[in-house]
Amino acid sequence: MGDQTYAVSYHAEKGTDWAVLDGYLQRRCETLLGQQAASVTDITHRIHGNVAQSDMATSAPVRTGGDAMGGNFSSPGLSQHGVLFKLRVAEGVCSPD
Repeated sequence: MGDQTYAVSYHAEKGTDWAVLDGYLQRRCETLLGQQAASVTDITHRIHGNVAQSDMATSAPVRTGGDAMGGNFSSPGLSQHGVLFKLRVAEGVCSPD
């Protein structure tokens, strides 16, 4: 963002407390500046949803035709599904004190 000024952010699972995320931002800021006299300001919090797509089997193989000892098996059907991940996001501005 400028000389010795950085935008910092941290993502965590939705059960993480906001105060914990703010602490992670502070630690990242201190690491970036190489000093403990650093601060994070203009902190914002938001929930971010992210959907991951995946294929999954929707049923077991099915036997068609024949008797109990014969016949053909068909493969399980595949379908795409989405899994929604909700993440907590903390963002701020890191600068020396």
